[in-house]
This record gives sequence, structure tokens and C-alpha cells, in this order.
Amino acid sequence: MTLNFILTEALFCAVGLLGLKVMSEFIQTRNGILRKILICYFAVESFTYLSAALFFLVTNYKWSDMTIETYRLIVITPKAIVKIWLIWYLKTTRKKKAT
Repeated sequence: MTLNFILTEALFCAVGLLGLKVMSEFIQTRNGILRKILICYFAVESFTYLSAALFFLVTNYKWSDMTIETYRLIVITPKAIVKIWLIWYLKTTRKKKAT
């Protein structure tokens, strides 16, 4: 295990846990649909970083033969869905305020 690998694992875990903390702050506030979208966003962000740490750990020790292409598909799909949801919400909200 190299120092670079340990640093990568630590950074992925730190960013993932930070995302979980921000998500928990949004859960505690009571502020409508945007709050729900941001909770999902930070849940997906945490999933991304924590699963990346797990993916690199598993592939480093050869415990799985999952390819990086499969991993990317698993991670990018929920991120794209949440971001499209956020864009849709912001655009429809802006149109409502303009009328």
C-alpha cells in the first residue's frame, strides 16, 4: 500500500463524510422542495466519494474485477438525475416568479 493510495482513500472518505454532514444540516431545516433536492444532491455526493474509496480499495486488493467503466455508470447516473431535477426545479421556479 503506497502513501498515494492511503491519501486518496483518506480524501475520498473526508469529502464523503463532509457531504453527509451538509446533508444532515439540510435535513434539520424545514424549507420545501429545494431542501429535498439538496438533500438528495448531498446524498449522491457522499455516495460518489464513499463508493470511490470502496472501489479503489477493492480493486487495489483485487477483491473484485469490476471495471472502471461499470463503476462510472453506477456513480454518474444518480448524479445526472439529481442535477437534472435541480435544473428543472430552478427553471420552473424562475418562470413562475416572472409571471
